[in-house]
Amino acid sequence: MNIKKSTMNMKDIKKGRLVLGDCINVLKVIPSNSIDQIITDPPYGLSYYGLDWDKKVPSIGIWKECCRVLKPGSFICVMSSVRQDVLSKMISNLDQAGFNIRFTSLYWTYIKGFPKASNIGLAIDKKLGVESRILETKTKRKSKFKHRGALGISRTLNEPSKAEYYVKAPNSDLGKKLNGGYAGFQPKPAVEAILVAMKPLTEKSYVNQAISNKKGITFLEDAKIPYFDKQGQLQKKFMSNLIVSDNALDPLVNGIECTDNKGNSFRFSLDSWAVQVLPHLMVSKPSQLEKELGLDELPDQKMVSRDPGQRKFNVPMKHRPSDRKNIHPTVKPVKLMAYLTVLGSRPGDIILDPFCGSGTTCLAATILGRKFLGIEIEKKHYEIANARLTNISKVIQPAEKISTTNIKRLSEVESIELRCENDIIDMSAVPAAINHALNGPLENARYKNFKITTTVKPQNSTKPIKEKDNVQDWADKGINISKGCSNNCRYCYAREISVRRHGNVYENWPNEQLNQKMIKKGWRLSSKRLMFPTTHDITPGTYDACESVLKKLLEAENQVLVVSKPRVDLIEKLCDSLEPYKKRMMFRFTISARNNEILSFWEPNAPSYEDRVDALIIAGAKGFRTSVSIEPMLDPGDIKGLVEDLREFTSDSMWIGPVKMIRKRTRIDSEEIELEVQKIEAGQTPDKLLEVYNLYKNDPLIKWKGHFRKLLRKIGVEVPEQNDDWRDRIDN
Repeated sequence: MNIKKSTMNMKDIKKGRLVLGDCINVLKVIPSNSIDQIITDPPYGLSYYGLDWDKKVPSIGIWKECCRVLKPGSFICVMSSVRQDVLSKMISNLDQAGFNIRFTSLYWTYIKGFPKASNIGLAIDKKLGVESRILETKTKRKSKFKHRGALGISRTLNEPSKAEYYVKAPNSDLGKKLNGGYAGFQPKPAVEAILVAMKPLTEKSYVNQAISNKKGITFLEDAKIPYFDKQGQLQKKFMSNLIVSDNALDPLVNGIECTDNKGNSFRFSLDSWAVQVLPHLMVSKPSQLEKELGLDELPDQKMVSRDPGQRKFNVPMKHRPSDRKNIHPTVKPVKLMAYLTVLGSRPGDIILDPFCGSGTTCLAATILGRKFLGIEIEKKHYEIANARLTNISKVIQPAEKISTTNIKRLSEVESIELRCENDIIDMSAVPAAINHALNGPLENARYKNFKITTTVKPQNSTKPIKEKDNVQDWADKGINISKGCSNNCRYCYAREISVRRHGNVYENWPNEQLNQKMIKKGWRLSSKRLMFPTTHDITPGTYDACESVLKKLLEAENQVLVVSKPRVDLIEKLCDSLEPYKKRMMFRFTISARNNEILSFWEPNAPSYEDRVDALIIAGAKGFRTSVSIEPMLDPGDIKGLVEDLREFTSDSMWIGPVKMIRKRTRIDSEEIELEVQKIEAGQTPDKLLEVYNLYKNDPLIKWKGHFRKLLRKIGVEVPEQNDDWRDRIDN
């Protein structure tokens, strides 16, 4: 939104408000004494990547407005660089703006950093025109940039997926004398400051101020770190002024575990960091998943990076060129901002961030039941924040009463099932689900829009059978490069999910949209079973990209299961292209009926039966291992005929499975489609499936998909679990 009113009506803020504009102007329309806490990550004044907005720290005038809008005794938490000139300026400006700065700063420590000083010996060589000595040459994949940094390493582009690393040493006389020296004093960065200041009290004491307006308080009890001591007793320690990232204090780790369900402490005691040193709070830098959650509909953009040849003493390196949806360069973790929120506010309070960037402070406030007011001047960052906040706009409310169980850690939980009434799983569900798993009753718990069921592992530690299904039968990881598929199968699960969860429409699904990020990506050797693709087929519109990605996967020595409805011309071309790698891959062709009328109805743009059989024959003749997927069974009454037709051309296995969730995945908008759906349903009842199973249950060529096994189990027929690690059969 844009501010046009002369004074903002704070009562209109129900959950939060995001404002596009310059904070100095927006702050002036916020009423005095109306904000409960300010948490912000402002410009540090480092000229980060040469960006204009980071050339100066915020002015005294901005901080004066922040002080005015805060309630007396309310706190402001300001992220800052610890470089002495900018840190002192930041503190001085807060002081001159009228804040009480007589408090201890917090320090956020992390392990990911790199020395920013240049090797003076190598720099002297370059200045004098002397060629530095190459001590060692290394090759590494996935490098697309050139860099000379603090370790005296130069990287130059060799080919799209590899780069050579030259470890160099000075060669000039002066360079040799000063070898080991670095320009100025710029050690590896590992800490950022969080300045804590307060709007001066209007009462004589903190007690009087608390009585007056409930301010002048930090909720240290809520921020205590819970843990179990060596005797198994629940204890709590007060927070320290040091906040560290995961593993930053590894040498001190002593195996402490913690959990609690009182106050707000449980939010900061999850198993993911519970084994770390206490009383320090562990906060990692945000992952790309956290940064980009809820941004699926935004286009990829280039991250800001230093221009080639740009010389900035505090920006010696250039970022790898990379596409991102969240292109804000200094995103802070939600967990960190959530902790600061708990320290200085209560549910229902208004949290202000005048430099909200991609909206992390606002996210934290929303998750914790506070209202937010975020101000951002950059439109591109405002749009990112708006998308992230929209993604969690349906905030779940805690259950009225949660009873305590004897669950102590997530390792005791067999599964957590989340079901959402509108099928949108948003970020705020995650902490609620984990909290319920650790502290909630075993029976179902209902939240607003969510239903959570926790299953605890049996005491005898024997795992109940959890049936594998869909991709899980064949692979640990599916790789896809296209959204949409021109085959436009009526029963397509990927299309149904795209329409239901991502707002797409059925009519757009045949328009294939290639994912350039996945296509350009380099690949390493993976220990997982890889399947390509899973949500689309290899079609004329995707062939070139599919061939390129498959080559990269196989060149990295991966083993790949290639699954598609085959077109004979494309498969023949693909076999010729991938011939050097045929010992590391297997084709699994979807051939789901012999009747072309049935195929053309359910798979309108897919190849004919004869075309698919020819592709199967050609792949086998060219020395590739072949298998067949008869899932979905589009002609249940002709399974025997189909199996016997394909048997002699199938070297590995045939997988049989019914059409899964046909009414959910099929758009039934005509009487003709309804009748065809009824035919499928009549042909895949448990009794009909049992007939097929009895026919082939002792045939070593035939395998059964997970949903087939599940339906038979309902009528008391136990189908042995399929252990399909096809990698053992193709790497020979």
